[in-house]
Amino acid sequence: MKDQVAAFISVAGASGGSPIADPLPQFAEKYMKTVPIPSCQGDFSTGFRSLKREIRQAFLAAHPQLVVPTYSIIAKADQATTSKSLLQTWHMLAAYGGDEDGQLLKDDAIVPGAKFLGAALADHFAIALPFDKSTDATIRSQMDKTAYPRAALLESLIRFVTADLEQTAAANPPN
Repeated sequence: MKDQVAAFISVAGASGGSPIADPLPQFAEKYMKTVPIPSCQGDFSTGFRSLKREIRQAFLAAHPQLVVPTYSIIAKADQATTSKSLLQTWHMLAAYGGDEDGQLLKDDAIVPGAKFLGAALADHFAIALPFDKSTDATIRSQMDKTAYPRAALLESLIRFVTADLEQTAAANPPN
């Protein structure tokens, strides 16, 4: 795999899990029934259970070595920049203090050992999913803060990582 993948970039990834994962399966099932998205089908509770901190932390402990150069960028939102659908979980995470995006705390979104690239100023879904382009009025009304220049973010991440990999290779030529 190392020869096929040059680097890994985590964008608001739940590498460390999330404190909201315990109540989230029931919350998500209820939400998905009120706002059905035809393309999102399946067993949500199993997927959300995998976001529990104890499960993610156990995985990280069992796999402490990074396979390829790894980079992390978090999402960071305050109450005013969080979509309506994430406000309940934003308030839950706000009790922990510090940076969060309505789904993850800063430290849970950084892969251990990764280069930290900073914060995208948006809620969790804004940097990941184009809900602002949805044709469903209910989705757009609940995901009301998701307009974000995702393509520009991705391009800047790729440019940065490519330059960093080139600089590292130049500083450490093969013997």
